[in-house]
Amino acid sequence: MSAHVQGLVRFCDLVETVVRDHVVSGKRGLRTVRNALRPIGEHFGLDEDVRKITYDRICKYAEKRLETMARASVRLELDFLKRGFRLLSFVFGVEVPRFPIILVDNARHEYWSDEDLALVLAHLPEDYRPWLEFIRLTGWRRHEATGLLWAQVDFDGGAVKLLGSNSKNRSPRIFPFAGFPRLKSLLELQRKRTDEIERQSGQVPLVFWRYWGGRARPIPQHTEVWDEARRKAGLFGKRLHDFRRTVVRDLERARVPRSVAMRLTGHKTEAVYRRYAITCEQDLLDGVERYSATLGALFVRSKQEPARKSRRRSPKNDDRDPPRPGALPDFR
Repeated sequence: MSAHVQGLVRFCDLVETVVRDHVVSGKRGLRTVRNALRPIGEHFGLDEDVRKITYDRICKYAEKRLETMARASVRLELDFLKRGFRLLSFVFGVEVPRFPIILVDNARHEYWSDEDLALVLAHLPEDYRPWLEFIRLTGWRRHEATGLLWAQVDFDGGAVKLLGSNSKNRSPRIFPFAGFPRLKSLLELQRKRTDEIERQSGQVPLVFWRYWGGRARPIPQHTEVWDEARRKAGLFGKRLHDFRRTVVRDLERARVPRSVAMRLTGHKTEAVYRRYAITCEQDLLDGVERYSATLGALFVRSKQEPARKSRRRSPKNDDRDPPRPGALPDFR
């Protein structure tokens, strides 16, 4: 560490250690790491000795940040700060201070209906519509659909294969569409559209694209076209990631085993999957109706069946052997 002089471990050492560990581990989101540690460095100072950053000072920082920032954002900043302290404890033996626990309850409950989807599609350019419908049907993430290549679409085998390098958790994924007519039709129509563009401008490796400047170009990760379509449809409060929650709900309603559903959507742990499998009011209503129907059937059955009288065994009909002389009494 360049800044580690005479036993002093400065905050810039912590930042450098976290960034290096992030890069060596091959994790994504390096910008998120830097953005999370930047306000902490501005608050304490890059030359501040990390040993002087105590629990009380961390609490005051969090309290100040919560005045203007969301709880989830502040917790993320403290998580990276704690990670830095733990790494420094291995390198320089720095003691890890206690951190405040910031509770976050930001689980969304928004779903997309087919009517909402139709409204947004009506305000989207034609090139964006297959991309959005694919996300609605598969529940895949934005960048997973945007970076999908035709080489990953197997029409003979009837499956879309996502590479691990394009997946958030780096796990490859397969989504069969041979038994999914709506998705199969979508991909076949998109293949025909791509063939027409390739006759004009050359090969197009991407499944979903936008035609601009005389050739097919990738769909931007953050596009104003999507925001404008939501605004015109009156659905600006809904997000693209809510399609993922909608697909998980549909899989739960279809009683698809969770192990299979998680492989389709790319959820690595059931704990994260359950955050998306939020029960809506209609699910509760359906459950109560089934419960009521079951109780009604049991009530009718109990009224039709006559009550059974219990029979007590008479001593005369007792077929047990008489006790032997001197034997202990039988209390059976």
